[in-house]
Amino acid sequence: NLSAKFKDDALFSLSPIAGVGTIASAFGCPTRFLDDNMPWTEHIIDDPKDIIHLKPEIKKAEIFNLALEKALYFRNKVGQDFPILLPDIQGPIDTAGIVMQDTRLFEAVYTHPQEVHLLMKMVTETLIKMVRIFEEKVTNLFCYSHGNWLPYGIHMSDDYLAVISPKIYAEFVVPYNEMIAREFGGVFLHSCGDYTHQAGNLLGTKGLMGVDFHEFPINKMAEKIKGLSQNKIAYLPEVILE
Repeated sequence: NLSAKFKDDALFSLSPIAGVGTIASAFGCPTRFLDDNMPWTEHIIDDPKDIIHLKPEIKKAEIFNLALEKALYFRNKVGQDFPILLPDIQGPIDTAGIVMQDTRLFEAVYTHPQEVHLLMKMVTETLIKMVRIFEEKVTNLFCYSHGNWLPYGIHMSDDYLAVISPKIYAEFVVPYNEMIAREFGGVFLHSCGDYTHQAGNLLGTKGLMGVDFHEFPINKMAEKIKGLSQNKIAYLPEVILE
């Protein structure tokens, strides 16, 4: 009814966004609160040898608990029927790049691959637990997204998609995105930048529902996936810019 007043198909909703450190805050990452921007969460380790010592504690996750507090406040004010969404969920590789200084992280995929896989597994399992806790406490969660409505699956950011090689992405990212897709019935990815070089990985990710295109022409991806889709259907809606 609210949307009808504006002749808009979008569904009004509230999202308790508190920056990108929602999941990373469980690993003890410090956060700076700014007057003119979102909270800024910083890394807590530089050395891959320190990964084994990480112990996520959701009860002490400052940004997650801030987002949860906001959501419960919303729910109290607007009642059970108004749509409330998730906070901004950064996927496993994005969160790993917050927990560990990202230049060191991408060096470590070559020098300490086992440790990086351990970090990715810890982050993935923690992400799943935190979303389930959020869903349980807020009740009647609209969908697993902080933006547009999804019929099923979870929306998460995957911004290193644009800047790492297909080989590294296939080994260190795809398996963990697939774990999340299995848990939530699918995954929808956001990434800034041009990630056409990952077309093969995207088509090969089990449970991938879609990705957003907003920083490069969609026909560029269409050209890239020709000959790659084989037993899959790639739906690329026509985009006309005037």
